[in-house]
Amino acid sequence: MPKTIRKSLPWFALLFLTLFIGISCQKELSYSAGGPGGPGVTQRTTVEGRVTDEAGMPVFGATVKAGISSVVTDKNGLFKIENASFTTSETFVTVTKSGYFKGSRTFFSRENSDNYIKIQLLRKTISDRIPANAGGDVSLNSDKGSIHFEPNSFVTASGASYSGTVMVATQYLDPTRPEIAEQMPGDLRGVSTAGSVVGLRSFGMIGVELLDEAGMPLQLRSGTMANISVKIPASQQSIAPSTIPLWHFNDSTGLWKQEGSATKIGDSYEGNVSHFSFWNCDDPFEYVKIHAKVVNAGGTAVRAAKVQLTNTSGYTVYDYTDNNGYVDGFVPKNETLAIEVLNTCGASVYTGNIGPFTTETTIPNIVVTQNVITLQGTAVNCAGGPVTDGYVQITINGSTEFAAITNGTFNASFISCQGVSTAQVIAIDNAEQKQGLPVNVNISGTVVNAGQLTACGVSSATFFNLTIAGVNLTANTSEYLRQGWKADYGDTLNTDADYVYAAYDSLVAKYIYFGFYRPANYVFTVPGSINGDLYMGYKGINGASEEISLTSLNPLSQSVNFTEYGGLGQFISGNYNGLVVRDIWDSVGATAFTDTVTAVFNFRVRHVTNPF
Repeated sequence: MPKTIRKSLPWFALLFLTLFIGISCQKELSYSAGGPGGPGVTQRTTVEGRVTDEAGMPVFGATVKAGISSVVTDKNGLFKIENASFTTSETFVTVTKSGYFKGSRTFFSRENSDNYIKIQLLRKTISDRIPANAGGDVSLNSDKGSIHFEPNSFVTASGASYSGTVMVATQYLDPTRPEIAEQMPGDLRGVSTAGSVVGLRSFGMIGVELLDEAGMPLQLRSGTMANISVKIPASQQSIAPSTIPLWHFNDSTGLWKQEGSATKIGDSYEGNVSHFSFWNCDDPFEYVKIHAKVVNAGGTAVRAAKVQLTNTSGYTVYDYTDNNGYVDGFVPKNETLAIEVLNTCGASVYTGNIGPFTTETTIPNIVVTQNVITLQGTAVNCAGGPVTDGYVQITINGSTEFAAITNGTFNASFISCQGVSTAQVIAIDNAEQKQGLPVNVNISGTVVNAGQLTACGVSSATFFNLTIAGVNLTANTSEYLRQGWKADYGDTLNTDADYVYAAYDSLVAKYIYFGFYRPANYVFTVPGSINGDLYMGYKGINGASEEISLTSLNPLSQSVNFTEYGGLGQFISGNYNGLVVRDIWDSVGATAFTDTVTAVFNFRVRHVTNPF
């Protein structure tokens, strides 16, 4: 059965709640330079989290920056920045990687707190190429909008006129989709033309980058404009105002900035812009800050608890508590909201109501009495010393989370599912590329000691090598196997299909995929093999901008051979060697070339759960 997707966002974003119609922008909060939201005293906070792409796959090698500190994500997309320094209570985190739009998150944090975030990077998908001297029209992905460029309106980063081909990379962000909170930059607050900091209710946003043929950035010439059309989500059509302010994201402040306006024409907003980054069609509203703390029955703080708010129209928004149980953010003035705390299975363990609020408010402690667990333990490497660069992978009821190992110890808090009695824990040593065997830990009581785990005995090295017609393509980034496949959130999950996926680093995002179908109720044996239809392909490899798809020529006689097929968190390795039909698709999706070639795959990847 496919999962039901709830409409949810970080609970202080509140971007699409219908009850905010008609709320006017107030000047209660003013903005001045010096950091997100304005100047303030210096404070330190720790930020950790995970960076993925749109398919839910981890992004390896992304640079994460918080304050003046920066780190690079590992093969699982994980990062941690300790004691980052900020001059405001708002924390601004940015993520960059070649081939992706810049990602970021702005949130409220406390002195010496440890905060967990998730950021999803969007690929720089080239929607079209146009001649600079002629200009032209570019359609956004899935007909979600368009951009009209005037002739001779492009300049290089230095301001020199540009007359070559312009590559237009675009992404459309639907504010009603559940993943929007992890995709959009910053948070949904902006600085109005009057200098007020306001909350924003989005009716659609786009990301646009202009590139020359070498991948270098371009911009619009000073004094010229481009016309943008942004599709309004179907559920918002009836409530969308006839005119709406336009906002672009300011990378130096972590907030949106009002600039211009758009008019509703049909099912879209149309307006003119003078430059490109992320643009947002937003109705502003007045907000207040609130503060909450989640504790267990004994008064101990609950870390990483998922707290949800729901308005009277049924829309849900969320965020996670920090290491001291606090969650801080902004909500609209004068509104009553339902509040819940959810366990790892998504079931409610606390319900109540809060508001309406007219001023900054600290609500009473939220007391959760069910299944609050702290899992702790130690981890040693093959030499018996403490693991200094690693993490534990914790799988409960099919859901996998990660906790950092610090100086040989780990501590993870969660609200477990009703009736769950065990957790599978694997200790992983990044420095030595080793991990231990899965350990089943009994879940009982409020503090669970996993004991000493050993990150040794199993190599954690992964690879993905593909040779097509004698040309070798090798991945050394993030390589995973997913069980099940579907192209998008609305599709039905095909549970009989597995795929191996490797993300690449490039100007235009590169990737390789290799999938196979399993007969119903198929049980893998190792060593063993499977015959049947294969689906595979790659994009952007070795300088090719086209997408290449490969299908097995003789599916009943060609096999994928397996030498490992471990469970969740373990590894799957194997190989394939056979004839395939190669279809090369051009940038507009037409078949440009077809032939038959030999394909050779060798892979060892980590087995993870389905991202949808």
